[in-house]
Amino acid sequence: MEKKIGDKEWVGKVKEKLPKKVKKRRKVQNGEGYEEYVGYVFPDDDTDKSKLKILEKAMEWKKSITQ
Repeated sequence: MEKKIGDKEWVGKVKEKLPKKVKKRRKVQNGEGYEEYVGYVFPDDDTDKSKLKILEKAMEWKKSITQ
């Protein structure tokens, strides 16, 4: 739909937000090897960024205690 109606800039914005397929492996419950599955990573997910914020706050806390 974006290709028919929108311009190149709009199509580019939409493509940036599309999820990317990632092959992942997980251990099978009975312990006999691994199972491959496809996971999706969305660019708008802030899971990695939130982990860094927690680490930064922990480092600030540590500095405030040692001073």
